[in-house]
Amino acid sequence: MAIGLAETDIDEEITQMRSAYFAKTADRRVLGSLNDFVFHFEHGTGSDLSVSILERTLRMARMPCGAIEYAYPSEAALAAFAARKVMKAASSAA
Repeated sequence: MAIGLAETDIDEEITQMRSAYFAKTADRRVLGSLNDFVFHFEHGTGSDLSVSILERTLRMARMPCGAIEYAYPSEAALAAFAARKVMKAASSAA
C-alpha cells in the first residue's frame, strides 16, 4: 500500500512467500545490489534511526538499483505486479 499496491496484491504475495526458500546466486549483479542495499541501510539512506523503519525502507525503494537497469525497486515491484495481472487475465481467457 505504501508504494501503491492494492491490499489484495499484498495479501496474495505474503501467501506466496510462505513457501519461499533461499539459494546461492552466481549472478554478481544480484550480489552487488544486495551488498549495496546493506551498505545504504547501515550507512546511508536507511541509517537515520530517528526515522521509522517504514520510511527508511521506502527511501531504499526509491534508490536506483543496478540489477534492474537502475530503475527504482518500488517502480519495478509495481511493474511486476501489473505484469502478473496481465498474465493471469490472459491465462483465464484462454
